[in-house]
Parts: sequence; structure tokens; C-alpha cells
Amino acid sequence: MESLILATLIGLGIGIILPGQRRQNLALLDQVNQRIAELERKVNLLLAGRATEIIPSQNCLVLEAVPARQKIKVIKALRRLTQLDLKAAKDLIESTPSVIPGLTTDAATAKSELEAAGAQVSFKQT
Repeated sequence: MESLILATLIGLGIGIILPGQRRQNLALLDQVNQRIAELERKVNLLLAGRATEIIPSQNCLVLEAVPARQKIKVIKALRRLTQLDLKAAKDLIESTPSVIPGLTTDAATAKSELEAAGAQVSFKQT
């Protein structure tokens, strides 16, 4: 853990604290502490076997397929989860596989709601 902290400090360019730069250095140290806390949380989740909680909200979802009988339910779910209008949601479903743009919720929640509506959805590997 100490090497991670040292690498983070070096990566942010934190070195000798000069008297005139005290506020700037304190702000950088605060950012470093926040980043370290977030990394520790993720490591603890991984060690606990709860890696699905680490999936960031910025992950892209890919709409793989939508059965013909479920299209209306999936269109409604897409409109609820994104800012798409009716035509854009319909076009997205017709052009599968396609990336779902503009999610208003985190990717894991959106994936579960779309699957409940009948769509086949996967995370895009970046």
C-alpha cells in the first residue's frame, strides 16, 4: 500500500512543500487522499468477491438483441433510462448490436432493467 501511495504522490507531482504553495499542496494532498480511499474501497470489494459493485457508471452498454415480442417494453425502458425520444429509441433497437448512448443511471442498474424488459445487453470492453 505504501508503494501505491508513493506512486500516486509522484504521479501528481507532489514533492517538497514550499511555503508559498501551501494551499495548492494541501489541495493536492486532499485529492490524493480521496483517490487512495476510493482505491482502497475497490480493493476491499474485489477481495470480498463483490467485483460487480466496482463497475463504473461510465461503462458502455451494448444492446445485443431484442426479441420481437419485447420491443415495446424495451423501448419504454430505453426512454426511461436515457434522454432518447421515441424515434431514436426505436432506431436503436432496429440497429442492434449498438451502444446505448446517454445513460441517466449507472450501467449496472440500466443493464438489469433492460434485461428485465427482455433485451440482451452486455458491457462493452474498453
